[in-house]
Parts: sequence; structure tokens; C-alpha cells
Amino acid sequence: MILIGTGIGAIVVRQLTMYGVDRIRSYSYLKNGAMYSIGFLGFVMILEAFGAHIPAWFSPCVTITVVGYFFWKSVAENKRLATVPQTNE
Repeated sequence: MILIGTGIGAIVVRQLTMYGVDRIRSYSYLKNGAMYSIGFLGFVMILEAFGAHIPAWFSPCVTITVVGYFFWKSVAENKRLATVPQTNE
């Protein structure tokens, strides 16, 4: 029963992921923001491994800020590209 439920859950997650990837492909800088965010989270984990105390709210705030900035930058780029006239040479 657990195996069947896990299999169905994996199929659903895969379908949602594929739909999401197709939808966000137009945001050119969003991938960069996600990578910077993952790098930051890894850095926080390393600091915590060496005994540094970092508040629990700090990592989500930085992640939202970084991904939000790159999302905004992608939207601005899409608007800029939409206003540039296309030339056929």
C-alpha cells in the first residue's frame, strides 16, 4: 500500500514539475536566482556546522529576496524584449 501511494505521489510530482518547467522557461534569470539561493543555503549550513547561530527566519528571507530579485529582473528583461522591434535580415 505504501509503495503504491509513493508511486502515485511520484507521478503527480513529476507532472507538476514538468508543467512548472514549461511555464517558467520564459523567465531567463530565475534559474540564476535559484542557484544563488541554493549556494547561500549551503553556506548557512556550513556555518551552522561550525557552530555559528543563524536565526531560523534569516535563510527564508534571503531566499525570497534573492529569487524575487531575479524574478523581477526576468520580468523586466521580458518587457524589454517585447518592446524591441524585430528585424529580419
